[in-house]
Amino acid sequence: MRLYIKSRSGAFEGMCKYENGKFVVLKGTRISERIAEFKGANSIKKKRSGTKIDNNILQENVAFNSASTAANFVAGCSKNGLIAWKDKNGVSLKEIMH
Repeated sequence: MRLYIKSRSGAFEGMCKYENGKFVVLKGTRISERIAEFKGANSIKKKRSGTKIDNNILQENVAFNSASTAANFVAGCSKNGLIAWKDKNGVSLKEIMH
C-alpha cells in the first residue's frame, strides 16, 4: 500500500509504502528542515543523522515500525501517523484500517 504525506506550507512532502509490517519512507521524500522539540525529537535526530539526506531529500529508503514515527521523521514534529498518511485519494490510514 502506498501512502502520502504533505504539509500545507510545503515544508515536507513524501511517500511511504507499508510492507511486511513496516512503514518505509521512500527515497526522494522531502523532509522538514527543522525538528521541533517534542517527546520523540531525539530519536528523530538520531535516525536522520544516520540516514543519507541531501538538501532535505532522502537519498535512501528508511523503515519504521509505526506510521507515527515515520510521519514524525518526515515532518520533524509530532504527528499522528494514522491521520497524517493518506492514500492517493486523500483517505487517511485510520479510515483505511477501519
